[in-house]
Amino acid sequence: MRLVIVESPKKARTLAGFLGRDYRVEASFGHVRDLPPKRLGIDIGDNFAAEWLPVPRAAARITALRRDVRQAERVILATDPDREGEAIAWHLAESLGLRSAERVTFHAITARAVTEAFKSPRALDTRLVEAQQARRVLDRLVGYQVSPLLWKKIARGTSAGRVQSVALRLIVDREREIEAFRPEPYWTIDVTLRTRDDRPHSPFVARVTRVGPDEAPLRAADATEGAVADLKGAAYAVESVDETTAERSPPPPYTTSSLQQVASHRLRWSGKKTMSVAQSLYEAGLITYHRTDAVRVEPEAVAAARATIAERFGQRYLAASPRQYATRGTHAQEAHEAIRPTDPGSAPDAQSRLAADDRALYQVIWQRFIASQMAASRHDQRTLAIAARGTELYALKATASRLAFDGYLRVYGVGADDESAGSSGRRSRGRGAKAGSPSDRNDPGDEIDDGDAPMPTNEWLPDVSAGEPLDRVRVTSDRHETRPPPRFSEPALIRALERAGVGRPSTYASIVATLEDRAYVARENRVFVPTGLGRSVCDFVVAFFPTVADIGFTVEMEQGLDAIARGEASQLSILNAFYRPFRQALDIAARAAVSFTPTDGPAVGVRSEAPPPVTPKRRRAPRVPPPDPLTRRSIPRGSGRPEPEAVRPVGEACPLCGSPMTERRGPFSRFLGCTGFPRCRGTISLDEPAEPPTAKPAARKRRVAPRAGGTRTRARTTTRPRKAKP
Repeated sequence: MRLVIVESPKKARTLAGFLGRDYRVEASFGHVRDLPPKRLGIDIGDNFAAEWLPVPRAAARITALRRDVRQAERVILATDPDREGEAIAWHLAESLGLRSAERVTFHAITARAVTEAFKSPRALDTRLVEAQQARRVLDRLVGYQVSPLLWKKIARGTSAGRVQSVALRLIVDREREIEAFRPEPYWTIDVTLRTRDDRPHSPFVARVTRVGPDEAPLRAADATEGAVADLKGAAYAVESVDETTAERSPPPPYTTSSLQQVASHRLRWSGKKTMSVAQSLYEAGLITYHRTDAVRVEPEAVAAARATIAERFGQRYLAASPRQYATRGTHAQEAHEAIRPTDPGSAPDAQSRLAADDRALYQVIWQRFIASQMAASRHDQRTLAIAARGTELYALKATASRLAFDGYLRVYGVGADDESAGSSGRRSRGRGAKAGSPSDRNDPGDEIDDGDAPMPTNEWLPDVSAGEPLDRVRVTSDRHETRPPPRFSEPALIRALERAGVGRPSTYASIVATLEDRAYVARENRVFVPTGLGRSVCDFVVAFFPTVADIGFTVEMEQGLDAIARGEASQLSILNAFYRPFRQALDIAARAAVSFTPTDGPAVGVRSEAPPPVTPKRRRAPRVPPPDPLTRRSIPRGSGRPEPEAVRPVGEACPLCGSPMTERRGPFSRFLGCTGFPRCRGTISLDEPAEPPTAKPAARKRRVAPRAGGTRTRARTTTRPRKAKP
């Protein structure tokens, strides 16, 4: 019997269907070993030696796998074809005592791919394992050594991560750009014109592009009013007619980043959900490996896609020759091909057995891949240059475009999003970005470019010739304001990280999820707004650990990890290069007597409510209704800082130590507290008469669920007398 071990039961079932009776396929259910959860687990003095411990949930699974190993003549590790999969395979080999484990990888779970992979097994790639472990050690060093400082300086439960800190800094820096931005008004002037014989597509709208020697738009209201009045009496004539046909080529197949961006834009999914559904499709053998930064495709898959296009849509929709796509960016690893269906001939309508989410994502992937080998769409474009003569000489422009041949849009859809859809990562330049484009109104995550406000829309323009006069119908002006750079949506943040070379396809979704789970950012209309806590954490990391939050340094570390995977650098050299300056920063931060408070930036709305009742142990607490939606900027800046609690001496001595007591207010009632706190914890509840102190140990108050009409307390001593035996 030959034993094959993979990560998940679903992948095991799919493989078992291809391998036959001579193979037994079992799942490890993910990682079987990890660093200790409650301590650093890295011996820095011993060349950063890591302490790998069995994952508690995997103990029974390892025991069962050991029994299977004893009965097997061969053991084959078939985990995912990336660093994480290689590391899982290595931990399995170590845990199961495999001296000569065989390793197979495949980028698609199909009969052909699996059969070919099993014909040529290899040894474990220790370079990939070392690269994964170096990443794990780097993340542990940052997380477990910076986080305790955050607990002291900011709040318990806060943390700093090596890559998440860069993402948080992008969001915080963008928010501060927005706060510092000052809008500037500007005006556009549109003129509705018609031909004198009212031929088809007349009237139409033209935009004023120049007023005398000055380019539009105008910057002053009075100048705009004067131009509008002048244009009402001006004479209009066509200066030139420009007609072109533009081709639009299809986008390449998906990478991990572009799939997450389009799924966010089209399906309104988070990156985490997209990766979960993609994992399900991969394990079912329906798509290729979904953690990739490459757009290349195997020739056999291209041929299958072209055959499907010719059969379903006809030869005219097929690209003249197979399209080849090159991966953009200098940081791509290109270890796998693009995300595509394993069988291009299997259309989404044939996948009726899939769950709704699986079918929706499969359709997105199938449409993109088929479209990538289709003919370009063609668009007829007509532009009219118009002159208006009044007291000034005005230049106007009218444009129109119409679809001449749909090409790949037959599958992909008119107006469908490409990999830049939903991006708000572009920075505006100069005076800012202009408001009013349709994409701005429809999706807060779309890119907002600078430049003029969008041209007026014409279905098409009339057939005219140069020198032909035109009649004015109306003149209108619109006031606009420059807009600040947009906040990051999730796809925009992923795109910014990818462009910078920060993170890898397998980490984008977890980066975003961590920022939200830690309450460092909040989503508002599908874009990220940093919380006060997020600002404080970001400021602390930037102040004391500038390299951790620096994009350039983080990219260098990512490139170092890639070099380890290629065998061009050692794990120790990369870790030393990081840790030496990091250790110095740790010492400085630990000695610094500073305290950051999450009150920077504009305040947000809050909802005040009574705390939920405290119940005895092992009793389910009642459900607390969710808070009302928050309204931003509903509280003046700085008013969120809590006022110090007012204390009032009462002239009574503490029954335990004799120190003066003061009246205070707790969450449920008023009480007297010792001024020697925390050295002395003496209290007297004002809801019931105080009892004289006794020699017994100090009693602790325990609050139980309040009854209707008030609160009741009872004392519990730390020692309980035993009942006498009968």
